[in-house]
Amino acid sequence: MTWVAPTSADNCAGSTITQTAGLANGATFPVGVTTITYTATDAAGLTTDGSFTITVTDNEDPTIDHLPANIAVN
Repeated sequence: MTWVAPTSADNCAGSTITQTAGLANGATFPVGVTTITYTATDAAGLTTDGSFTITVTDNEDPTIDHLPANIAVN
């Protein structure tokens, strides 16, 4: 799963943003809901968090590969 990484802005120069929770951009996500959280920090050390969720569903039945045919023995 990939997404466009967010950016941060502030009224003073020097803000940064880092991902602080969840799997990394480009990772393979498990079935279920995963929360991705980013934290922006400004030059004064003030922070704010923002999050979004990625939901992976599996609606496909499994398959059985290489199942042998019925075997009859006389």
